[in-house]
Amino acid sequence: MFDQLEMRQAELESSTTHMETLQSQTTEYQYQIRELSDRVTLLEGELTDAQREANPANGTGMSAEEVARLISAAEAKYEARLAELRGQLETIEKERNEADAEWSSKVAAKVLEVEELKKVVGKSQKSEVDHRVIEEQSREEILALKEEVRGYQRQQIEFQRQAERIKESEVCPCS
Repeated sequence: MFDQLEMRQAELESSTTHMETLQSQTTEYQYQIRELSDRVTLLEGELTDAQREANPANGTGMSAEEVARLISAAEAKYEARLAELRGQLETIEKERNEADAEWSSKVAAKVLEVEELKKVVGKSQKSEVDHRVIEEQSREEILALKEEVRGYQRQQIEFQRQAERIKESEVCPCS
């Protein structure tokens, strides 16, 4: 019996907790319903205003002053938007002009750099041609010097032969 009492008490506590949770959810749902209801009311009011502004001469009894006021408000709104767009356009044009100027200066710098490189290449090519001319002259000079050395070597051989003949004629007076 004690066990049954404890079990019933646990069930009661569980049911109470569940009931409190449900009450809390119900309160939350009621709050959300009120918020949604308020939003619907506001949206309906905005819809009515928008319909009136969209068709000011629909016979709702608006006076000419109200129509003029609505038109003036719409014109002011569109003029403000137009002014904002013009400002954005000016900003964009200014940025584009700055970018154009920056690119123009970069292109001019690159053109100068290319011209400098062309000069360097031209000097290098001229230097290479000069180097080839000097190299060819040096080869010719080397060949001429080698030929001269061969001539001297032939003369030396001839002098050595003459020296040997002279020695032989001095050693042997047979002739």
